[in-house]
Amino acid sequence: MKAFFFSEKEAFLKCNGEFLGEINTNLKSSEICQNCLFEFLPINQIFAPTYSSIKGSNLVKAYPFYNGTFFYVNYEKKRGFPYKILSQNSFNLNGAKYNLTILLDGAIKFFIDGIFFVTDELPFIPNNSILKYLNGYIFAIFYGKKTAIYAYNLENGALCYKNLVENFELNTIFTTTTFYKNVATIQIEETFELSSNFTLVNRIAKKNKSAFEINKNLIPLFFFDLILNGANASEILCQNLNEKQGDIKAFIGDVKHTLLNPFNENEVVALYENKLSIYELEIKNGAIFNIIEKD
Repeated sequence: MKAFFFSEKEAFLKCNGEFLGEINTNLKSSEICQNCLFEFLPINQIFAPTYSSIKGSNLVKAYPFYNGTFFYVNYEKKRGFPYKILSQNSFNLNGAKYNLTILLDGAIKFFIDGIFFVTDELPFIPNNSILKYLNGYIFAIFYGKKTAIYAYNLENGALCYKNLVENFELNTIFTTTTFYKNVATIQIEETFELSSNFTLVNRIAKKNKSAFEINKNLIPLFFFDLILNGANASEILCQNLNEKQGDIKAFIGDVKHTLLNPFNENEVVALYENKLSIYELEIKNGAIFNIIEKD
C-alpha cells in the first residue's frame, strides 16, 4: 500500500526495523506492507521517539488518502530530565511578593507563588525571566531566541494569554509582534486592552510579498497563509469572494498545517487537530473564484 508521511519535526523513519529515510513537513511517500510497525526517531533529541501501526496511535493520526494512508506524526518531549531548579527570583508587585521558579521536572517548567499559585511548561530554557504587573494582570516573561509571555488575572490566577512573540510592549496597554513564515512572512501586530477583561482590541496582519512575487504554483498555499492569519487576500480573489474573506476563514476553520496536494497543484491538504481535508481552488485569470472542500 502507499503511505504518505507528514512529520511535525525532522525525524528518521523506520518500518519493521528498515530505515526508509528522513521525514519532515515536506510530504514523503513510500510503499509499505500491511503489517508495518513504524518508528519515528526525532533528530532533535529533546523529543521522544514515536511508534505506530498502520492504524495510527495516540500521536500518529492515520487518514485515508488517494488509495493509501496519510500519517500525521506528532511527538512528546522526553520526560527523563532530572529534577533541578534552574533559577529562583522574587518580585514585589502591586504590594505583594511573588516568587518565580524555573526548573527541570520531566520537562522545562516554571511556577509562580504569590497571591495565587500557577505552573506551566516552557518551550525553552530561558536566558532571563521577569514578572511584571499592569492593570490587574501579572505577566511572566521569558527571554530566549523568542520571548514567551504568560499573563494571569491577579484576582484568581486564571491564564489570560500565552504566546511566543518577536517583540512586545507593556506600558498602558499590551502590544505584541509575531511572525508567521511559510510561503511569505506575515507580520502580526496585536493590541490588548487590560481592564475587567483581557481584550484584543486591534489586530493588523501585513505580508512581505505580493502574489506577483510568489511562484504561481504556490498561490494556493499563499492564499491559505493570508486567510488563516487575517491578512488581506484581495489581490488573488475574485470580487465575490473578496467581500467574504471573514466567511472563508470561518469555513476553513482552525487549520494547523497546510501543504500542496502532490496529485493536484490547485488543491491544498489541510491538517486539523483530528482530521484531514482537501480543498480545491478554482482559479481563472489569476483569481480564485471558488473553494471546494472535497470528500
